[in-house]
Amino acid sequence: MKKLILLIEDDFELMGNGLGNVAYHQYIPGNFLMNVAEAIDIKLTFMVDVAQQLVVRQYSHKNANLKFQEKLWDETIQLIKRRGFDVQLHLHPQWLDAKFDGTHFKLGNNWNLGRTPRPQQTKLIEDSIAYLTDLLKPVDPNYKVHAYKAGSWGMQPSEDLFNCLADNGIKVVMGVRKGMKIDSAGVDYTSLEEPVFPYFPNYKDINKVGQQGDISIIPLCYYAPNLFTFGQLAFNLSLRKIFSKPDYNIFYNKKVPKEIQSVNGIKGKQLLKLGFRPYLTQLKMSNEPFSYLKKSFDAVYNRLSRYDVDHIPVVLESHTKHYIGNYHNIERFLNYIANRYHDKVEFSDLTTYINSHLQDTQIKSNETANAYH
Repeated sequence: MKKLILLIEDDFELMGNGLGNVAYHQYIPGNFLMNVAEAIDIKLTFMVDVAQQLVVRQYSHKNANLKFQEKLWDETIQLIKRRGFDVQLHLHPQWLDAKFDGTHFKLGNNWNLGRTPRPQQTKLIEDSIAYLTDLLKPVDPNYKVHAYKAGSWGMQPSEDLFNCLADNGIKVVMGVRKGMKIDSAGVDYTSLEEPVFPYFPNYKDINKVGQQGDISIIPLCYYAPNLFTFGQLAFNLSLRKIFSKPDYNIFYNKKVPKEIQSVNGIKGKQLLKLGFRPYLTQLKMSNEPFSYLKKSFDAVYNRLSRYDVDHIPVVLESHTKHYIGNYHNIERFLNYIANRYHDKVEFSDLTTYINSHLQDTQIKSNETANAYH
């Protein structure tokens, strides 16, 4: 293997239950990530949840705080593009049925866009692409939306959704990961045929490799820590939960109701199994300690280095909304990759990858994919 193509994509969004604040959860950590990226000369892609912004705009005339957040969101997305970073599409369908009670948003129960009726899918995707295009064309006349990251990783059933994405010019889709299963959201990738390389999906079953088509799936890069590493992570996250509880009251004029705080459409996500490596997840960075981040990347690189392939795209999933209190570890981790793997990793964004590498790294049939395993 000659080089990994590292695609750092950030799910740029508020909390899944509708809580949070654009300034605190998006603008500040987003600028931090861009500052680090500029300092070490790496590329990023921000996958922005436009569904959130469409709903905020719908109610912003009724609330000065929402009006401020609407404006700041637009300015932040334009700033990302002005600073030279990629912006692509991310959608959380629970915003489709959102209601604003004057203080809080109450989101819908559907966290999987694949479960949404085709007319709603079409309208949300078309409206979102139009919104981003209108917002960013003045900054970059060549701007184009051609990549999509599924909110809550949900894309099943897939046929209508993929036809709609293809009809709207989407070339690359992310969200599929080996072994992922979320019963509450109807997500099941346990029968995934190609867990490593980009592949053309069968639109009727995105777990299967299909014939050449308009859309390619880049699977999320799977990682299974050993018991010791998993134990360290669990202990660290438990301490953070005890000592760094989010204080949503600083954003609202009354206490957040428990029924809103507890909303979680992916609570059925299957995390653990018996064995020496009980926890299967994806390569990611958000609130994890540096030791875990470092070990995860090292393990992924060591596994992929056995492939005799010129380039392998590796998705590093980021959630800037969870960076708060963990900035130092994120900065250390990105510097570690840039220094330790400077001759082995090429940092890219999705637009650059689609234009320069997608055709070269595409797996066009199940037989070709199996030849690598």
